[in-house]
Amino acid sequence: MLYALNSNNIKIEPCPNEKGFCPGCGEALRAKALTSRHVAPHWAHKAGDCDPWYEPETGRHREWKERFPVECREVSMGPHRADVRMRNGLILELQHSSISSEEIEDRERFYGDMIWLLDARDWALRAIDNQGYPRSAHAMEWSHLEEFNFLWLWPKRTWSVSQRHVVLDLGSFLVQVLDWRWGKDVWARGKAYGLEFLR
Repeated sequence: MLYALNSNNIKIEPCPNEKGFCPGCGEALRAKALTSRHVAPHWAHKAGDCDPWYEPETGRHREWKERFPVECREVSMGPHRADVRMRNGLILELQHSSISSEEIEDRERFYGDMIWLLDARDWALRAIDNQGYPRSAHAMEWSHLEEFNFLWLWPKRTWSVSQRHVVLDLGSFLVQVLDWRWGKDVWARGKAYGLEFLR
């Protein structure tokens, strides 16, 4: 967790001489990795996280959370902690690691109106034209707001159950998935946006 609550119910980042409490369960938390060069400082439960959906986070998670105001980050909602709850109430869930179809469905039922932001920087995606031929031999290169078709080779099939908005983070830009058809590979239609799209 990047944030705990102090005794005045204010969100605080990990620091050595401050007591932090979990906004979900109220348990006292420990500040960890305060001087690490490899792990970002964070708060940790003493006996495992109270959110059953908790997953270790990547640096990309932290970068995305920091694009939003502090009050929108790590928002407790019952037994769970949303990565980001935007000011319009829409939930943004950041996903890097593999996730089961059942958990995708559970989170979508729980959060309702939400967006998945999937770390797709190492996915095998290939831009194609309307006849299915490759558009670019080595890279996906699109203009802002351009709609295009692409293939997802070796797809993570658990995502075929998703009924919510899916946005792919390709590093330097985002792709909103408008439609996809699941087969051996996945044919998809998307729209390119700059990273500011989800602010």
